[in-house]
Amino acid sequence: MNIISNTCLGAFIQRDWLKQQYKNPFCWNVIDFKSMQYLITNFEAINYDNFEIQKDKNWNFSIIIDNAVQIQYVHYKFKPECKIIKTHGVDVYWNKIWQYIVEKYEERTKRMLESNNKPLFIIGSIHNWQDHVYSEDEILKICEICTTKGYKCIISNRNFDFSNKYPNIKFNITQLSPSTCNNPLAKEIYLRFKEYINDTTL
Repeated sequence: MNIISNTCLGAFIQRDWLKQQYKNPFCWNVIDFKSMQYLITNFEAINYDNFEIQKDKNWNFSIIIDNAVQIQYVHYKFKPECKIIKTHGVDVYWNKIWQYIVEKYEERTKRMLESNNKPLFIIGSIHNWQDHVYSEDEILKICEICTTKGYKCIISNRNFDFSNKYPNIKFNITQLSPSTCNNPLAKEIYLRFKEYINDTTL
């Protein structure tokens, strides 16, 4: 199951519910709308071997794929005093964290390309303090692209349900607080759409 999410929802579902290896490099990340739109539109044409790693002034790291898709690895953190890799919860710390990021990107990308499974996109959009909250117009664009491309998609947010217009898309209107971490939301999504997630014939 090739689950790709704009948040950590996909990683939580793979780890805690499907109990599988991470099937792609889109894990423990944040992906903004522009990058996600490009990724869904061009998923099969992107050169995943063409990538570079970037850091911002606060030593936060991202992978840029094919000069178009930015994966912000928000849980992989530079810590100068960590001479060996240390983990705390889902966070990973190291004074050479860029090496870890590239290694995991290459390992999981190889796994994704070798499996050649169609993606299932999960868009989580409830946390107002993060830049991955998609607007109504952006969610509609995601629905349109996934419908056109024939991709499975689950959208979880607090306001929008366009299932009448897009019956092929699964919508989850959550009552969880915007301050909730993604783990409870991942559980909610998985339990509600378990058959849809696991059905490889769709």
